[in-house]
Amino acid sequence: GSAIDQCLQSNLHPVLVQFLSYEDESVVAEVAWVLVFLVARSDEAAAAIVTLGVVPALVTALHKSNATNPVATPALRIIGNLVSIGESFATTVLEQSTLLLPLMKRIVDGSGGTATPRGLLKEAVWTMSNMAAGPVHHRTMMANFLPDLLTLLNTGKFDVQREALFAVRNLMSDPACVAFALGNGVLPPCIALLRTHDHDVILCSLTVIGVILKTSPSTAPTIVEDAGGLEAIDDLHYGDVSDDVRELAASLVDTYYGDEYEPTQSGDDGRQGQLMQFSDVRGPQAQPQGGLGRGRDINRPAWMTSS
Repeated sequence: GSAIDQCLQSNLHPVLVQFLSYEDESVVAEVAWVLVFLVARSDEAAAAIVTLGVVPALVTALHKSNATNPVATPALRIIGNLVSIGESFATTVLEQSTLLLPLMKRIVDGSGGTATPRGLLKEAVWTMSNMAAGPVHHRTMMANFLPDLLTLLNTGKFDVQREALFAVRNLMSDPACVAFALGNGVLPPCIALLRTHDHDVILCSLTVIGVILKTSPSTAPTIVEDAGGLEAIDDLHYGDVSDDVRELAASLVDTYYGDEYEPTQSGDDGRQGQLMQFSDVRGPQAQPQGGLGRGRDINRPAWMTSS
């Protein structure tokens, strides 16, 4: 059988989980990377180590490390991958939310006292995106991260922006999050990201803009146009892009900027103006979930990294 089968048959996985409580952080980190491989490659192995209590062990290790490397990156990778397998795994993870979510908050808002390494920041945001891609009660638990995610979407490097974008899109399945996001700077970075060459980012940005337009069809089209969004969407509609991007761009233009479209008075350009106009918020809209499980194939052990 495979190396994973042999590991399970030899009962090595209970030993690995036990080593997560070892005092030496470097040992804990290396063991965690082995567990990353097991979880990403086999749902059977993931189920086996979850049964052994890997989630509370990981959260405890994360807490002991003050959510810093070398332990934090592989710990979050395991947690993010477990969440991506299915709702029951995600529920097991979020049972540890009282301790886990403040640790993740420390990573994304930099409140730990030192700047968070970009790789770790990206890992945390990716994990949040997976958590936010679950059922409504999971998204509700993650909604408190929306201000931090919007900050990263506006100020982060592209790779961090990318992960924040997926997480924000998932949270915007909730109309209250749509209103908050629109009033707190979600549009400018989404419009700017329409001009990147990353297909998934373009599609995700279009989706976010589409959710905003659909949630508030009488006022949002003008807000999007005033922010330069209509021009950027038109450029995609007629540009050298993939069919799915062109079709979504064309759909947004046809639906919200057709013959009957008349720009409304947009008032002031500040955040308060955007929030004041958001008076016709509608109920939850069906929307593609994003981000779930991205990165399950990324399993670089600590000894292979150059950090």
